[in-house]
Amino acid sequence: MTDVTAEDCSDPYQILLGKVEELPNVLEERCTRIFSIACFEHIHRLGLALERMHAALQPGGKLFTMFSPIWSGHDGHHIPDIKDAYGRQWKKGKPPFPSWGHLAMSPPEMEEYFVGKLDRQTASELVYHIYRNPHINRLMTED
Repeated sequence: MTDVTAEDCSDPYQILLGKVEELPNVLEERCTRIFSIACFEHIHRLGLALERMHAALQPGGKLFTMFSPIWSGHDGHHIPDIKDAYGRQWKKGKPPFPSWGHLAMSPPEMEEYFVGKLDRQTASELVYHIYRNPHINRLMTED
């Protein structure tokens, strides 16, 4: 997005791919609307992103965003589909841990919980995705 020019923004309906916290200065006060659904959990520098979006909006412009659940969702959000060494499969939205378990258990507690249900390698991989994978920011809704 750093090479976006004013000419690139002549179309009133513009889709830009990149990190919103890197919106270029050429977009300042050029947007009447900014629309985002299910993206805020992927923004790691949320304060900067909000500043850049605000700067890009024209006076009276509007930001629409819908971003719940973030990390505070019952399943931790963005747990990958997995198949363990025994061939058992778990799908997104149906993780092999209790609802809210990612908030109630520490990583070691979660791994021990999994060991009774999964092989050790799959348990470790899931703990990584739940607590450490940089794909999401793990903010709570109130954050």
